Amino acid sequence: MFRDDSRRTIERIVFCTITVLAVAVFVSGCANFGAKKDGQTARHWGEVRSQIKLQLARQQYEQGLVDEAIEFIQESLGWNPNSGEAHLLLAKCYLEQDKISAAHRAAQKAADTMIDSSELASIQGMVAERMGQYSTAVNHYHRARMIDDTVVEYLMSEAECLVSSGKPEQARALLVSRVMDYGNDPSIHALLGEIALHIGDREAALESFSVALDAGRLDPVMTEEYALLAVEMKRYGEALAVLEPMLSDKVKGSSGSIVRASARCMLELERMEEAKKLLRDHLSRDHDDLEAWYLLAKAGVVSGDLMTTRRSLTAVKRLAPNSPQTLLYDAYTNLHTGRYKSAEESLETLLTYNHEDVLVHCLLGVTAERANDFSRARECYRKALEIDGDCGWAQEALRKLSTGRKAVG
Repeated sequence: MFRDDSRRTIERIVFCTITVLAVAVFVSGCANFGAKKDGQTARHWGEVRSQIKLQLARQQYEQGLVDEAIEFIQESLGWNPNSGEAHLLLAKCYLEQDKISAAHRAAQKAADTMIDSSELASIQGMVAERMGQYSTAVNHYHRARMIDDTVVEYLMSEAECLVSSGKPEQARALLVSRVMDYGNDPSIHALLGEIALHIGDREAALESFSVALDAGRLDPVMTEEYALLAVEMKRYGEALAVLEPMLSDKVKGSSGSIVRASARCMLELERMEEAKKLLRDHLSRDHDDLEAWYLLAKAGVVSGDLMTTRRSLTAVKRLAPNSPQTLLYDAYTNLHTGRYKSAEESLETLLTYNHEDVLVHCLLGVTAERANDFSRARECYRKALEIDGDCGWAQEALRKLSTGRKAVG
């Protein structure tokens, strides 16, 4: 009996001990599980808060509020320091603020904490470009294009950095080879025009600008650049078609370069009265535009408008009394008003600038004829032919003088 009771007692003690241990283990396990769960919850809410702050930062950035965006980004990183998206946006913000070193550090942290993407590669390219590391920038932009070849800006940025790194021909070849892949994008043609100008290929530049202009993809600066290039290449009708819409009412707001280029085209296209009106309106606002006064003087000479020529000459003498152009228009004015000695003096002074100036020798011939000094006139025309054997003016003048007729009326 005793043994049975003792056995039961021992069994109860063992059972209780096992039960206590089991409960202890269970309780301990539950405590550990709860601690883990609390940690996971905290991290989860930290990530949620980080994303909320990051979204607010994006909104501020898109509205141009860069300082406010940075504050939200820093709060976001406080909750999640390894957020590659936050570091990437921070790099963008620092680029906006022209804080290149800070942008470089943020872009590097983004690269260390996120999967490579075309946006990341592009931002790294921008940072390298702003640091003057053009070869590195080319590599980043190329990587961005390889990840996502639908974004034309990556191609154009790569080409621009190739130009900056001294490889304009390679940049042009890249754009030409890929332009059709981007639907013949006019923006690419605009950049091709800029590269062609950089290289010195004006014909190609004009052609590329024309394509971009027809598609409405040239900004005002490039449109003016295209028009001035067309004037330089003596494609006056083409240039004026672009320039005239740029002339605002009564020339208010039009740059002097646009007015002068337009007037030059009008002169070459024999639209004298329009040229004179345009220049007069402009000069009533800008009294010191020397080149515009020269153009107005030329319009006066070509159209036989002596009053306009004299007025213009007064202005150019005030602004540039000893310039060759001033002397030339002075000679013209004196020649047409019968002051032949004064005209000759101006022309002789001009020869001190350039002894081989065919125009000046021909004008000296005309001056001598008007003064009835035909021997002197022949000498001047012959001198012009020595310089340029194909000078039709001098040839015709000598032919007329040989027949006893005056070369000029």
